Amino acid sequence: MRLFGEQIGGQVSWLIPGAFLLLVGGLWLTRRAPRTDWSRAALVFWGAWTIITSITLSLAKGTFHPYYTASIAPGIAGLVATGTIVVWRERHAVLPRAVLAVAVAGSGVWAYVLLDRTSSWYPWLRTLVLVAAVVAGLALLARRTLAGRGALVVALAGLVAVLGGPAAYTAATVTTPQSGGQPTAGPSLRGGGRGTFRTAGGASVAARFRIITAAAGAGGGRGGATGGGFGGIGGFGGIGGMGGGGTNSQLTALLKNNRGFRWSAAVSGSSAAAGLELASDTSVMAMGGFTGRDPAPTLAQFEQYVHAGEVHYFISGGIGREMGGGFAPGGSAAQSGGLSGVGTRGAGARGGGMPARGGARGPGGDGRMGGASTTVSAWVERHYSSTTVGSQTVYDLTKPLATTAA
Repeated sequence: MRLFGEQIGGQVSWLIPGAFLLLVGGLWLTRRAPRTDWSRAALVFWGAWTIITSITLSLAKGTFHPYYTASIAPGIAGLVATGTIVVWRERHAVLPRAVLAVAVAGSGVWAYVLLDRTSSWYPWLRTLVLVAAVVAGLALLARRTLAGRGALVVALAGLVAVLGGPAAYTAATVTTPQSGGQPTAGPSLRGGGRGTFRTAGGASVAARFRIITAAAGAGGGRGGATGGGFGGIGGFGGIGGMGGGGTNSQLTALLKNNRGFRWSAAVSGSSAAAGLELASDTSVMAMGGFTGRDPAPTLAQFEQYVHAGEVHYFISGGIGREMGGGFAPGGSAAQSGGLSGVGTRGAGARGGGMPARGGARGPGGDGRMGGASTTVSAWVERHYSSTTVGSQTVYDLTKPLATTAA
């Protein structure tokens, strides 16, 4: 299953084996409970959540982002908590103790496997987790150890076995800055970068969803600064600077000085607009939606906005999606050998790229997004003068060309 694979396993699967064991054990122990029993209802609810979401994530086609696994986390947490309570209540019997022992030991063994995938990262941790799993599992089988101080020792060993790995991954995640479009948990995997996450068809997510900056190079992904972490997809840098690397300071300063405009600028694609908004603290129109291809706004609507004085600048180029190379371990996406993305005119050729879907007018072709954004871009080029701001082509929509103004 995808959830247990090399790239996704460390993101979400730590407690899945134990959760399913507790689900089966809990349902068996509550089989004779009244129909309105809250414990069984909780097991059914969280169990259904976990199973349905697991199947959906495992069989999903097309591009798969690692952060999709966050959707299963509440189900796993609820299932483990409810199952543990139900089984612990019946610990005087052999079967519940056996279920709990196998769940704890199994979770610890699986944590060892996951930690071994990052074997150079605190190598002692996986050994500690495995020892704690064996100790807790054996102790849970002995009834006399589940009372007094013995119960406290068993509980501590069980917590180390079950939560030691996830807690360490959490600490590594929250203490390391991240940027880019592929947030992930934990340290880097063996082999360099932190995961060239694969789609159902085998292509890497980096190949299916390359985020390429429009002007300056992409900021390194998580670990780009330290050289040992997740390289790969660069931050939403370039024209807007979302992320941290490749910020166009001149363009940011230009947008910050806008007053009296509803939008300081218009740019193709919501990712580019988001980066500009965060960097400049101004409103930026995201033309064409996420991909830049949707007819929103239409050319007629955009003309109305411009004539009403609601948009100050139009920024040529954008952030594109394309079929390209993989992650660049420990560095920026711009350093990898994949196909180039959308940038200023000529960027596609400079990176050795080729037009993506949609032909020469699409991402990577002439430096603009396809669809309605291309139509708007062509209209702007015909009617307004351009200037270069930090290597980015910018049109001032308050200064039409003399021929069109006349």
